Amino acid sequence: MFFSFKEDLLHYLWKYQLFRTPDLKTKSGKSLHILRQGMLQTNAGPDFIQAKIQIDQIILAGTIEVHVQEGEWIQHKHHLDASYNTVVLHVVWESKNNYTYLENQQPIEVLTLQDKVDERLLARYATLMNTITEVPCAKLYKPIHPSLLHCFLQELCVERLERKVITIYRLLETTNNDWNQVVFMQLARYMGSSINNETLQQLAYSIPMQIIHKNFDQPSIIEAILFGQSGLLRAYHTDEYPTTLYREYQYQKRLHSLEVMNASSWKYARLRPASFPNIRIAQLAALVSSGKWSIELLVSIDSYSAFKQLFEVPIHSYWCSHYDFEKERGTPFEPSIGEASIITLYINFFVPLLFAYGKETDNEEICERAFVLLEQVPFEKNKITAAFPFLTVERRCAADSQALIELRTNYCATSRCLDCAIGNEILKGK
Repeated sequence: MFFSFKEDLLHYLWKYQLFRTPDLKTKSGKSLHILRQGMLQTNAGPDFIQAKIQIDQIILAGTIEVHVQEGEWIQHKHHLDASYNTVVLHVVWESKNNYTYLENQQPIEVLTLQDKVDERLLARYATLMNTITEVPCAKLYKPIHPSLLHCFLQELCVERLERKVITIYRLLETTNNDWNQVVFMQLARYMGSSINNETLQQLAYSIPMQIIHKNFDQPSIIEAILFGQSGLLRAYHTDEYPTTLYREYQYQKRLHSLEVMNASSWKYARLRPASFPNIRIAQLAALVSSGKWSIELLVSIDSYSAFKQLFEVPIHSYWCSHYDFEKERGTPFEPSIGEASIITLYINFFVPLLFAYGKETDNEEICERAFVLLEQVPFEKNKITAAFPFLTVERRCAADSQALIELRTNYCATSRCLDCAIGNEILKGK
């Protein structure tokens, strides 16, 4: 049986007491009864707090420290750290010594688990760790209780929203808590897909929202500013439309001391013309020119249909026949934002933004509404969500697909089987 034996496996074994507990003996031969295994904590200090054990006739309350090898106590310099003097038991996989010594020179008992864990559990763990597939547990999976699976998927959906909230909070820090600037940046990011998302967000960051607000009634100025800042406008164009944009941008650039981006940042490879940066910037300009993307208006939205109405804005007619400046399309094109893109923005931009605002303002109703809104759009069918055909789970809506995406990207892909409810059931042999 070959696998990388990590401390987190021992944490898991101790937390769930997945070893033979009758007639336990410490390394020195004393009887051991675990009255309370304690709670795993991730802060500095011993691994498990509020534990209680009985060694022979003596009851001890304190903390538990867990290591693969007993010698790691000294390697980690715990023997020099007074905060570890609360440890009443040192739990290890294997040890040569009967005792571990605290900073105050007091000896504590050592419990070894090497001969106390079911070999079948270790074999299942080795299989999970050594299987190189998108979902390591696919071949080991056995149906688990529907209510357990349902609760776990709900937790995953919350986790995914919470992670996106962290990103939004970081943006708030960089914008001096300007929610409308963050709205602009996040809207731009998720309009850029995975190819130009960072560059589109950088474009939005380079344009203060005060300038956009000032020109709501003049969409041509907003177009000029966005295209000018992107670096895609040139001093000499033959078409009237980009020529006019360039002239206007030169004025706005001097007026607001704007610094143009490097045009080489934009990527066109492997993109269909409908997703070219020029089209996305034209769409973004049309959206923000409508004046409907303030945080106050967004948090009042209570349905997908209301969100979809925000996209009913005209895109400049130039883009009906062009996919780049002075590059005409062979056939007429409708440059409006399609249904699939709107749903993507709804799931990845709008709902997390709503959830973050609800948390920031301590408004539980807004947070709850974010979850309800995820249930109003269909389940996302993609390579990631298709990786779980063996799971007997409803695939009703985006809340379900977001849970599976979180499971695949932040559990399966990083071998977090010990933190996964499905992995837990497999390891326990249930």
